[in-house]
Amino acid sequence: MVTKSVQVRPQYEESPRSSYVINLASIADDITPWGYNPYYRDIQLRNFWPTEPFLASGIYTIVARNAAFNWTLDGPLRTVRASQDMLHQANLGGGWLEFITMFSIDFFTADNGAFIEVIRGGNSWNAPVLGIAHLDSGRCRRTGVPDWPVVYTDRNGAEHKMRPWQVIACSEFPSPIETMNGVGLCAVSRVLRFAQLMRDIAVYKREKVSGNHSKQIHVVSGIRTSELEDSMKTHREEQEAQGFIRYIKPLIFGTLDPTAKVEVKTIDLAALPDGFNEEVTLKWYISLLAMGFGADYQDFAPLPGGGLGSSQQSQILHQKSRGKGPALFMKMLEHKFNFYGVIPQNVTFRYDEQDTASEMEQATLEKVKAETRNIYVLNGTLTSGAARQQMLDDGYLTQEEFDALNIMPDITPEVMATDSEPAEGSDQNVNADKAKIDNEDFMDSERRKAESLLEKDISKSLQETYADIKKRILSTKEGEEAISAAAAAAITGLINDEALWNEFRVRMVSAAQPHFRKGALDAAAYNATIGLVVDMDLVNQSVLDFTKSYTNAWWEQLSKTTRDGLRKSIEAWQETGLGKRGLPDLIDSLEPLFGEARAKRIAVTETTRVFDEGNRLSHESAGIENEEFQTAADDLVCPICSPLNGKIYKINEGPRPPLHINCRCQRPPAAN
Repeated sequence: MVTKSVQVRPQYEESPRSSYVINLASIADDITPWGYNPYYRDIQLRNFWPTEPFLASGIYTIVARNAAFNWTLDGPLRTVRASQDMLHQANLGGGWLEFITMFSIDFFTADNGAFIEVIRGGNSWNAPVLGIAHLDSGRCRRTGVPDWPVVYTDRNGAEHKMRPWQVIACSEFPSPIETMNGVGLCAVSRVLRFAQLMRDIAVYKREKVSGNHSKQIHVVSGIRTSELEDSMKTHREEQEAQGFIRYIKPLIFGTLDPTAKVEVKTIDLAALPDGFNEEVTLKWYISLLAMGFGADYQDFAPLPGGGLGSSQQSQILHQKSRGKGPALFMKMLEHKFNFYGVIPQNVTFRYDEQDTASEMEQATLEKVKAETRNIYVLNGTLTSGAARQQMLDDGYLTQEEFDALNIMPDITPEVMATDSEPAEGSDQNVNADKAKIDNEDFMDSERRKAESLLEKDISKSLQETYADIKKRILSTKEGEEAISAAAAAAITGLINDEALWNEFRVRMVSAAQPHFRKGALDAAAYNATIGLVVDMDLVNQSVLDFTKSYTNAWWEQLSKTTRDGLRKSIEAWQETGLGKRGLPDLIDSLEPLFGEARAKRIAVTETTRVFDEGNRLSHESAGIENEEFQTAADDLVCPICSPLNGKIYKINEGPRPPLHINCRCQRPPAAN
């Protein structure tokens, strides 16, 4: 890994020394204005911040906090272990704490920001990551060139053009000015002026106590100057001989002339402004540090009272500001690691810091939401199913809990991703214009699964209705062979028995409608996963409208064909002569209307129809103009569909599947 890094490690022991650029400047109070020469300004900032103790201590506090954050890797065991080892070997073996400490110092003290070297096994995005290391910000120059965004100068003076997959540049507060190339305004820059003032005050106090400079002019009358100087010199020598260096006892000077009148006038040459209150100034300085670092006041000092507000007010400010700086830092690293190829795509890096106060606030918010949802259910604004759907979407119910409580399917897409975690199974490089459904995979997995589930529920409903019909037919039986005319009339009356058909309708609609809705949404969600930009909110509403209208039309057709089939079976049975063929024969003749074979035909045909509608709605939402007719990848392609295979149609033109019973064809987006 070390040999792959651009950094040069010394071949012999070296004493720590300043960066090669720091030697170009000394501490300067007149620091270069922001934006004029950012690299020279960073040199001055590096020299300044260690000289101001409050600022240096504040930086330590924030850096230590960042280094102490806990993080987690989610993913397959072997990949997680490899990623964990890579992070713990960061900084060329120095370890995670060393890496994140150095990174944080540059992040908060340099306008240029912090830089991460991504050490790969090859020279491309796809090359495996061997490790990560901190790059000295003072040696990194932002170029604005996409092919080499950073030029790194090693300790031997050699320049390395860093490719995008080799370096990650991070700036806490990046400037929107295009020519700044991402240079920001770091925390030290944000508090610089006040920090300089506090540093000057500290220097003044130190010099006043222990300095060797003249701070005052004393105008003395009644005593010769030479006598006073001789006495002061003698007194200083005596004090030094006794070991007094910082503190010197007062000089006592006596005059031999008892009538001499001695007067002293003092002129201060170095003093703080009138009315200066060090305690108040320090409180405001700490407040500025807290704002500048996006942290809490109590991160730097105990919460104050008095002039800056009561402890309760400070606690409220703490509640409001909590998470700003820490959350920004954590989100930035999560984003960089997860989306810049540092962590494998099947592993997610995330911080898992716990915040008890935040959890209490969240619990209170959830309670209010639950009470509001309950009010909506009680007043009829929401159904219980809609409320459960909201709870599923908000994460209060798992999918398993939702499925157990609800007979209706999840009407929202299952593919979700936050801004800090990669979406599982998604391909960011898919070209939507050329997105094409993998026919075999889609047919054999999603479609077959949907068909099987629909067939199971349809078969159950048909069998229950068949059992009711058999019960009614057998209730008319007066003998094994003989059937009365009244019984025959009762059997014929089954065709128009509205109670029977209403119960049949409830069973079939309840069984089919959830599958119709889920099938259409599954097809739409699948299109979203292959790269199409699908407005799922719009598709959801369209699917709801389609499901409602189509289910009614589907039932009308199913009712008609079932009644016709029942009528033909009874007529055929009657034409053989009443009494010559018994009731069991009639019952057997009705079985195909309610058997598994019919359930399968219904499931295959209707799954094709609802999946096609989901495809059409998602294609329309994504702006797809052309679709390609594709036949099923099996041996059952009929003469009707076979000639259409591969033909291109406008999205709302041409034949749409199913074109016949048991049709499994589809129309995916056509490649341009």
